[in-house]
Amino acid sequence: MGKYFADVHASHESQLQDLPHGLADTDEILACRAKPQTYENILELADALCWQLRFREAIDALTQAVKLEPERMEAYRKRGPKYLDTLQFERALADYTRCEQADGVSVESRYRIGMAQYMLQNYDAATAAFAGSLAIAPQDDDMYIADVYWLVLSQLRAEKADEAQKTLKQHYRPDMYVGHHTAYEKAMRVPAGFAPMEDMLAELDYSHIPNFDLIADTYKNLSYDPENRYTVPYTWGTLGIIYNTTMVSQPITSWSAMFDPQYAGQVLMINNSRDALAAALLYLGYSINTTDESQLEEAFALLKQAKDSGVYQAFVMDEVFQKMEGGNAAVAMYYAGDYLTMLENNEDLAFVIPEEGSNWFVDAMCVLKSSQHMSEAEEWINFIASTKANLANMDYIWYASPNGEALEEYPAYYEEVNEEPLDPEIYEVMAPSEEVLRRCEIYENLPTETLRLYDRLWTRLGV
Repeated sequence: MGKYFADVHASHESQLQDLPHGLADTDEILACRAKPQTYENILELADALCWQLRFREAIDALTQAVKLEPERMEAYRKRGPKYLDTLQFERALADYTRCEQADGVSVESRYRIGMAQYMLQNYDAATAAFAGSLAIAPQDDDMYIADVYWLVLSQLRAEKADEAQKTLKQHYRPDMYVGHHTAYEKAMRVPAGFAPMEDMLAELDYSHIPNFDLIADTYKNLSYDPENRYTVPYTWGTLGIIYNTTMVSQPITSWSAMFDPQYAGQVLMINNSRDALAAALLYLGYSINTTDESQLEEAFALLKQAKDSGVYQAFVMDEVFQKMEGGNAAVAMYYAGDYLTMLENNEDLAFVIPEEGSNWFVDAMCVLKSSQHMSEAEEWINFIASTKANLANMDYIWYASPNGEALEEYPAYYEEVNEEPLDPEIYEVMAPSEEVLRRCEIYENLPTETLRLYDRLWTRLGV
């Protein structure tokens, strides 16, 4: 439940456009339509439609069920989430309110009402709803973390920074920083004026990780761990532009394509403030690690002009796969390894690291100080750092290995496993040359004030 908003973002593009209802019915849907239109059978039809992601039709079916038996709650319970998924927030609010009146207050109902109120910009009402959900959410549940996150954001949007800080002091836990909750940590703490959490990583005993010696020096002593005390590089890659060669008049070479009116309505901008602003900064000739407010404002202005003039079809993350593979957009900003996955499904796609440079990144493994299994964690890291594991991993995820042996041996490994030679152009995308990497920068940790500026600019952009 805590990942609701990501689900909304992933689904709304296809649900809000004026698309025809005439998708082919599955056998299950056909069977449901053939049954007598009782309340229970209509609910079954709605479920089948949802499995095919036909949310608008599911809403129509559930509305029919409500009209048939308006005092029964199940149709309202099912319809509320679909209203949220299709960004019909007022209707979602009405359904959830009615369910609360019938069923009583629950963690989920308070949370969903809070989401609807937040998206309607009723921040005081959202604050009350999320506070109600938080009060009864189990502390060991993802919902607890989601409640803290959205409560703090609601308080900030309601211009109640003092209350947001109090909420964080009362409810924030270090484990909110773990895994996918890192995004929560940054989004909560930075706007509220808290410094990011530090001193959470255990120092590694590299004598237990002999395969660390196989990691090339290029990927060691980087800004996130300059003394190599806490991390072992896992994989690396680059950020660039993916484009459909059948939909552009000539090869793309510059970040200018991400702001070019000639591609209006055909550009997918990455839904990530650091990456999106990086594209603008690079095009303007600035460092992606700048802390100069005037440069960041200039980059923001470039993004906003492109957005307001209709250059962007959407701001996306994982939705980029469907859109680019299906030929539904011409240009996108995304990661090299993911491009190679898309290329398997659409041979018309191409990838470029623009002439102005880009970001290259290293994903690394580490262990929390709170770990109860330090030796096992180090053993696992050592296995993942091995040449054998890295070769298999490169073949599976299409991202380059920091293991020097694996990088050298991968073309031969690929040919043996796949029974065909590795295309050199593909390998250059996966593991670009040092000459290309010299044009790129690694993101550095930015000061808290600069991170707060990023948050303000992204909010102003209205994504």
